Amino acid sequence: MRGDSYSEIQDYGRAITDYGQAINLRPNYAYAYNNRGAAYMASGHSEQAITDLDRVLELQPDFPQVYINRGNAYLRLSCLDLAFANFRQVDKILSGQ
Repeated sequence: MRGDSYSEIQDYGRAITDYGQAINLRPNYAYAYNNRGAAYMASGHSEQAITDLDRVLELQPDFPQVYINRGNAYLRLSCLDLAFANFRQVDKILSGQ
């Protein structure tokens, strides 16, 4: 939760550190990877964000917010096809397809 607090005040370095500690304690904790990925993206490290978000999808492939975050990371890298593929995946999950 402290990582969330740091993200709220845009102290992404500390947020990333705290999410990393959570991951060390619980290596399969999808939410920590998702949140660290979002913090990486917000701090301008989209490639690292994608690595974390890919890990979330290995753990929990039906997590719509991850596809949104990963789509935004791909947008920041100007990978439009990959970005829109992620956004379309959200629609599939939410519509039950």
